[in-house]
Amino acid sequence: MSWLRPSRPSALLGLVFEDEAVLATLARTEADELPAPLRLPCALDRDDPVLLGRALRRALRAAGWKWDRCVVGLPTEWCLALATTVPDLSPEDLDAFLALEAERGLPSDLADWVIGRCTSAEPSGKQVLQVALSRPRLARIETMLRAAGLRPTLITATLAAAALAGTRPAIVVRQGRSSGALCLAAPSGVVTLRSVGTTDDSLAELARELRITREAQPALPPQAPARLLVITSRPEVVSASDGRDPVTAFGRAASVEVHADDVLPGLLLTAVRNDSSSLPSLRPATPARWSALLQRPGSRRLRTLALAAAAGLVVVAAAFAWREIQLQALRHDWSALRPEVQRLSDVQTRLREFRAWDDPSLPSLALLRLVSEAFPESGTVTARSVELRPPNSITVSGSAREHGALLATVDRLRQQPSVRNVRVEQIRGQSPAQFTFAVELNRPASP
Repeated sequence: MSWLRPSRPSALLGLVFEDEAVLATLARTEADELPAPLRLPCALDRDDPVLLGRALRRALRAAGWKWDRCVVGLPTEWCLALATTVPDLSPEDLDAFLALEAERGLPSDLADWVIGRCTSAEPSGKQVLQVALSRPRLARIETMLRAAGLRPTLITATLAAAALAGTRPAIVVRQGRSSGALCLAAPSGVVTLRSVGTTDDSLAELARELRITREAQPALPPQAPARLLVITSRPEVVSASDGRDPVTAFGRAASVEVHADDVLPGLLLTAVRNDSSSLPSLRPATPARWSALLQRPGSRRLRTLALAAAAGLVVVAAAFAWREIQLQALRHDWSALRPEVQRLSDVQTRLREFRAWDDPSLPSLALLRLVSEAFPESGTVTARSVELRPPNSITVSGSAREHGALLATVDRLRQQPSVRNVRVEQIRGQSPAQFTFAVELNRPASP
């Protein structure tokens, strides 16, 4: 079903590093015309990649290009290409065979390089082109992209993408300011990618190297016409004003196109949208790298660590399973005890509700006794009404024939240890005097 397939990004940035500059363009959809590319100075080997990335981010934002998905094309002189004719082998044996061929052709240890592969199957035999990029250079590229806020989906060789962007067979020639490069693509894929040292921009040295390369390449012989694409920083040097073929020195060609290097980002995006799996990926995915590491000869220690990690996961899973079994048993016991617990909880609630009716300390009588003992026996001070206010207070209203006897009664109450405060609220008249006072206790009085 179509909705289960991974969707392509709605917009994709194309970045190409060429001649100490980076070219950028944006493809929103496959049908839209590509805008004019941005060109920013970028000497990645000399400048700080973080500063270069920030400058690129500012330029992209100024152009209104706020998408973060991108594909990156690298110049041929940054890469080393090794073409190998391979026999009919199983996938495991083929990987080991290509690893041995790479170790022979690379100038340093295989671990110092990231290798991308593209395969071509021609009548002369199956051929694999291995394109290697040094890991320190790849780290600088990724640092710059992170500083620019970009996420690369593919890092590949620019000329390989240019050769696969149109009809095949194709020949792409790149004449830069200080060096040249060429790429040959047979109908089934890229077969040759190499950098060529040149001393001028006349294309004569590139043409000679191309003739030599085609004679040694059976998949694209010199007599076979191919689409020829010439990329140069100065297209006016090789353009013919009278309509003659400007690059006859390159041999037979079905068609000839001469462009400035501004077309490289567009060609990169076209090749990616057509078939990105045919391009050599110089940024392999992490799972594929780990899988290759596990299959590499001599990785017994790594396999032992993987088995130990798997055993640890099994132990942790067993511990969680045992804990879950215990929880299930406890839940079952609680289900059996819940009715009895609920009944006891209801009994406790009723006990709290009626506890005041079953208090043997008789707090109300204790309050009355405390107040009555403070009144004089002569009857000069009498109480007319007594109001109990739970839990620890009582309000007394009455009359007194003598004002001094009333004050003496209040003083006796204040001297009681269990009395916290005696507050006289009202005294009216002299003889008799009408009074109201409130008594507050520290705690409920005991009989």
